[in-house]
Amino acid sequence: NSFGDFSFAASVEMDEANDQFGWAIGGDYTFSFAGGSVNVGLGYIDADNNGDIAAISTALELDNGFAAGFVYADGDVRTATNTDNNHYQITAGYAFGPFSVGANYGEFENGLAGYGLSGGYDLGGGAELLVGYGHTDNTGATADVDQYSFGLSMSF
Repeated sequence: NSFGDFSFAASVEMDEANDQFGWAIGGDYTFSFAGGSVNVGLGYIDADNNGDIAAISTALELDNGFAAGFVYADGDVRTATNTDNNHYQITAGYAFGPFSVGANYGEFENGLAGYGLSGGYDLGGGAELLVGYGHTDNTGATADVDQYSFGLSMSF
């Protein structure tokens, strides 16, 4: 739900196979100023016996088409070793005419890191042509991963 510049969401989920519940809650506030806005968000997820994550995010959106963001998440994975695996991510993008481009970089506390590049072309009428590339730097003996995407987004 949204109330002016504030939005709020909550959800509950049940895993019937393992008789576990998960729930999430989050909120976002938008600070508007001449030439753009800044969004600040907070969220928390508890996946019962699997772990929990608390996160904070901020995003800058300018009227000239530039956007940037930052996310920090503190996650605990409940396993035999009870791993604490924090994560951060930075993003930037720019939209000009029918074109948009973006880039992001993220890293986990365990050393796993990756980046992504994206592009889009607005075809009009709610259709957008999208391309993307992602690279993951795996740790240890696991091979790095490259992923590519190409698609069409449609809004009605």
